[in-house]
Amino acid sequence: MRGEAMATIRSKKKLLISLIFFIVFSISFLAPYKLKNRSDYIVSSYNTNIVLNSDGSAYFEDQVSYRIVKAGQPLEKQMHLKDASSIEDLEVIRLIARGEEAEKEVALKPTDEDLKADTEYYEYIEIDKDENLYTIRLSPDTKRGDKLTYIYRYRLEDFVFLYKDTAALYCKFIGSDDPIDYHKIRVSIKFPQSNTYSVEGYIGGSLYKEKGIDDRGNFIFEVKRVGARYSLFLDLLMPLDNFPQGRKLIDNLSRAELLDEMKSSEFMADRSHSRYRDWLRFSIMGAIFLSFFMTTILFWVYKAINKLKKREDRSK
Repeated sequence: MRGEAMATIRSKKKLLISLIFFIVFSISFLAPYKLKNRSDYIVSSYNTNIVLNSDGSAYFEDQVSYRIVKAGQPLEKQMHLKDASSIEDLEVIRLIARGEEAEKEVALKPTDEDLKADTEYYEYIEIDKDENLYTIRLSPDTKRGDKLTYIYRYRLEDFVFLYKDTAALYCKFIGSDDPIDYHKIRVSIKFPQSNTYSVEGYIGGSLYKEKGIDDRGNFIFEVKRVGARYSLFLDLLMPLDNFPQGRKLIDNLSRAELLDEMKSSEFMADRSHSRYRDWLRFSIMGAIFLSFFMTTILFWVYKAINKLKKREDRSK
């Protein structure tokens, strides 16, 4: 009788250890994705309107909405200026909702000091001199669940490249070193002239939802989501005669040569996201399998314990 009791205890221990092992395995299987994409805030929408001028300069207006996940963290907007001149005429504006009335615009002031909890100022900081990477840092006076919207207006000189038979621009909106999730991205580019007969744009780093020329003659593209540590950039070819006053002359390449490289960038983005979709499918199938397996194990444990209890009752 004592041997049977000891065997029963050992069986229960084995079942408990097996159950704990599979629970830990399930958590470890699913946790890395969650940890990788964790951030202090999320960009819930990102809209940028770009106006190109005949001298090759560009005027940007970016409207970015943030949703705060962790309180007290500063907001940052990366500025990738590698292929353009330094930024000019920067304005940072906070939009404040006013019920049914129009939103109120509050202009922020630049400062070289630490922001602390002051919402009236912003910092413009150089991050990487070689890559010409800067960031605009906003106040850390945030609360969990806050929804904040800012407008960034600025000008970039010599933004458009002039080649043998085409004009081109290369614009990075999100860098692969950015740990933030971006949602609902929309980009609109207005040309100095309406001749868009040879405009071709290629999206790199992320899959686009839509792209092309809209009914106003602007080039637009939309992206549903760009995950943390992913990038988003645009390579755009345009008619050369749109920029008669352009100064950034690089006449050693032709349109055909540039097209090959741009198509390759978009193809690589598509292939990368195909891998991601395959991994996601595998993860979901794995999670379903683990759930089914855990349910089976629990059912087996339940039946085994009931069986042991009945055996104990008969032995009394």
